[in-house]
Amino acid sequence: MGSYGGRFDLRSGSRTTCGGISRLLRGRRPFTSKQTGTKHPRPHIYYFSDPTLTAFPLLQLAKIPSIGYGPIPIGVIQRWYGTINLMLDGRRLLQEGYTKHKGSMFRLSGLENELIVVADQGKFAEYVAAPDSVLSQQEPVNKLLAVKHTVGILSATSTMHAPLVRINLTQHISRWVGAIREEIVKSFEREIGSPADWTEVAVADVIPITIARLGNRVMFGEELAKNEQHIENCIGFTHDLIVSAFSIRVFPAWLQGLAVRFSPILKRRKLVDKVARPYVQARLDAVARGEDAPDDMLTWLIHTYPEELRTVDSMIETMMFINFGSIHTTASSFMAALYHIAAEPDKYIPALRQEFEKVCREGSKDGGGPGEVTKQMLGKLVKMDSILLESLRLDPPQMASAHRYVLKPFTFKDGTTIPAGATLCLAASPIQNDPEYFENPAEFDGFRFARQDDGQRMYTVNTSLKNSTFGHGRHAWYVFFMQGIDNIMCFPRGL
Repeated sequence: MGSYGGRFDLRSGSRTTCGGISRLLRGRRPFTSKQTGTKHPRPHIYYFSDPTLTAFPLLQLAKIPSIGYGPIPIGVIQRWYGTINLMLDGRRLLQEGYTKHKGSMFRLSGLENELIVVADQGKFAEYVAAPDSVLSQQEPVNKLLAVKHTVGILSATSTMHAPLVRINLTQHISRWVGAIREEIVKSFEREIGSPADWTEVAVADVIPITIARLGNRVMFGEELAKNEQHIENCIGFTHDLIVSAFSIRVFPAWLQGLAVRFSPILKRRKLVDKVARPYVQARLDAVARGEDAPDDMLTWLIHTYPEELRTVDSMIETMMFINFGSIHTTASSFMAALYHIAAEPDKYIPALRQEFEKVCREGSKDGGGPGEVTKQMLGKLVKMDSILLESLRLDPPQMASAHRYVLKPFTFKDGTTIPAGATLCLAASPIQNDPEYFENPAEFDGFRFARQDDGQRMYTVNTSLKNSTFGHGRHAWYVFFMQGIDNIMCFPRGL
């Protein structure tokens, strides 16, 4: 077998013989190696920085069964056929692959590269434990949202803000529970009021506004949370980012920088900047003068970022990227749970109210005063948490989870090697609907997890193989904890 350097695609290559690879890879003319002068099949997606890397990883990857690629054995056609199939009927393909290859892996064709879907607990534990230098958690997000073009270079290359949300925010959440509840009450009163009779409410409008207000209140200050134009921009940014990302991803990488100029995200970023710039500049100036500043996410960002990144542009870019994560996921999961409750109100609403009232009556034991809600009290709302978790199980925001982009060839313990350029992910939705793990998985059972024994009970914010909607391990989405708090706080008021 010859040695390879350059870009590789599993299903493309030459019709000429080269170590037997042409029997697996077909479609493009060969290239000549600069190192040896030897002609090799010219694949085009996977990048191997080591020119001495042999074809062994490609052979291993080709042995992984594929789903939805179509019958025509020509690389480019198969790839596009599989990609279109995935876009039109991804849920069915994912379930088909899981049913056929449970306990192993299978391949799907993504828009940019191969998706290697893991359907085995052992392999899942292996790859989520891999170092970031081998498997990148950030790169799949960069590709999905075209972050470099839609948000900015800083968000695509830096994760300095992640520990602030995952660690600092979690440690300080107790003192913000009251502020979160206050913001929810104000927002619901403003958007819904107190109607005396049944009144139609546009939940899809009310919930994102509420989530945006309380997220900004906690992370970036009360002033921004009260600014209606800023809240509108935060919600608009979430929508425009998704639309823009999916519209420019159909273009090749070298054209995306031009394509984004015609997308709505650039106009939205200008609107965000117009409102937020004076506020952020004032905070930067206050910190620079050594004055007391609010102990919130914005101040933490200023102290964390190096001096060259301590600019208004960097702060606003990071703020909006964090806002996107919290608003999009929290609002969608809350609305899904609310719809499930509305479908069976007599079964769930009285029980949830009873639980909340009981926890409130006992609140003084945890240091809470009359009407006060504490973090300790939230931990006792087992039925509410169960509703959220069951809703996420049946209606996850994404069918596959724990995505990792392969930067360097990664080998599982069974010897299977995944070459650089592919993306690993977990078959989350099929696992969460597997009768081996859940009884009557197609049925929404809101109190499914509330009935579990205390020592074995699953909670929304505790990730695992069976609760991996937002990832697992050290890279579980850092907004997940905040989302759990937000949703549990919204429920009593929403009921």
